[in-house]
Amino acid sequence: MSKTRLRIIEESVKLFQRHGYHGTGVSAILKAAKIPKGSLYHHFPDGKEEVASATLDWLTKEIVAFLEARNQENATGQEMLTGLAKYHGQLSKYKGAVKGSLIAVLASECIPDSPRLSKELAASISQIKAILERGFQRQGVVDPASAATRSLALLEGAFLMNRIMGQEADPVILVQDLEKH
Repeated sequence: MSKTRLRIIEESVKLFQRHGYHGTGVSAILKAAKIPKGSLYHHFPDGKEEVASATLDWLTKEIVAFLEARNQENATGQEMLTGLAKYHGQLSKYKGAVKGSLIAVLASECIPDSPRLSKELAASISQIKAILERGFQRQGVVDPASAATRSLALLEGAFLMNRIMGQEADPVILVQDLEKH
């Protein structure tokens, strides 16, 4: 991946998390990435939607690699979820980005308006869910698919609460509270 393309993705992640998809204009991406308009359209001919697609792809690859590493360590679903909450917190702070879930931001603003992003968001969640499922299966959970779905919903909700309430709603603590119940 070229340095310019990566810089566009990195800056877009931060902008989408701070201002949302609709609140982030192409001009803001150009300014943040310090590139001319032609460079953006060279790397992303379809414009902002393609940039959002690339940011989602980048994030999905990061999360899948993290979870697959935990899967190779035979982590349980709960251990994977807690680790993902911690890791996601680190990703959310990626080079100055604010706390929040890029997946939730894109989902809340792009479904159903963007069939492309809707499809890609569903594929992203499916990949993440499949790995978590294996962890819950290893843990002996009766319905690992439902446990993975509930866990992802809890995690996304925890990040939303964190965004609303600030540090008072630490996603890691919210996820660990699940272990007690």
